[in-house]
Amino acid sequence: MNKIIITERQLEVLTNLVLNEEEISSEVTSHPYYKMFMKKLSKTSQKIWENIQKTYLKKGLTMDDEERLEILNKFQDRLEKYKKGPKKTYRKIKKEGIRLRGKNLPAEVIVLDDEETTIESCPTIQFNIDGIGDKDYNPFENNSFNLGKGLKDDIQVLVDDIKGLQENYGGKLKIKVLEFDVKTSASRIRNGGKYSGKSFAKLSADRTVNVVNTITKALQNIGVEVPTAATNSKGKNGDGSSGPHPKEPYKMVKDEGDSQTVDDNQDRNAYGSPLNNDADYDKFKFCIVNLVITGKVEGDEDKGEVKSEEVEQVINQSWKMSFSLKKGFDWPDWRISFKKRYKNPRRRKITSKMLTRCPKW
Repeated sequence: MNKIIITERQLEVLTNLVLNEEEISSEVTSHPYYKMFMKKLSKTSQKIWENIQKTYLKKGLTMDDEERLEILNKFQDRLEKYKKGPKKTYRKIKKEGIRLRGKNLPAEVIVLDDEETTIESCPTIQFNIDGIGDKDYNPFENNSFNLGKGLKDDIQVLVDDIKGLQENYGGKLKIKVLEFDVKTSASRIRNGGKYSGKSFAKLSADRTVNVVNTITKALQNIGVEVPTAATNSKGKNGDGSSGPHPKEPYKMVKDEGDSQTVDDNQDRNAYGSPLNNDADYDKFKFCIVNLVITGKVEGDEDKGEVKSEEVEQVINQSWKMSFSLKKGFDWPDWRISFKKRYKNPRRRKITSKMLTRCPKW
């Protein structure tokens, strides 16, 4: 068997592609000062530039091409304006002398329509996770109740959004869950691995329990009151599965309680025509979560209802660039900074909106 050996740097690049999905555009890499800039950029700043600096990713600090271009344009402007000319000026910058730093400013909730709203003493928000499997999103590991990365990330975003809401009210907001619904399903491809011989109903039910437990524990850990969830693990076929039987030569199966046996005497088209590729069945492995929360600031009277509004939590980010220069060079210390509206890169299939109700406690 041939082995492929990659360097740590190559691994970081691959990780960057997975995490951020988009490469740096040619508009950035073809900038006339791009190569000069990158040659003097510190190693840590290179990771920040490429969105692979782990501490920044954990904070949600990522840089897009619009910001990269602004930094390059500022760099070009400073070099060309200096009296000694860009080449002489550039040589006065120390090796790894260009440093980038970023920080998150206080989070804010942005209303996505133009209508006026008021700050409620009992904000009520609905969260939806449409965790439908596809080539880039895996709600569950195959043949397992373990959560896939996509669903894990969306649950973490949900928790982070609620924590952000608590922070916006100075920690004085008491939050409870009003509605908590979870629906799961498996595809009709025969179970294998640890679930070999076990039914679709068993697999789907175990997945539901794990999702409910994961969300409940995470919310309770930040002081949220969580009721018993309403669950449905029957899938669209009613037996824990969704979608058609697999095409030949795959075996068809029949569930009996928690067990599963091969039964090729069934109508292969009973649940629709079989699909051509295994990947086409990913969409039948899903987890749908509906969660409605409300909060109450102790001592405040409810201010009534407002119209339902689409909202998005965003973070203003400030980026700065500074230089380390050789001695004898008269160049005032300077930095650039600008803000961007940021949407959590981990947010995949989760949405939220403000509701009108202000419920009784």
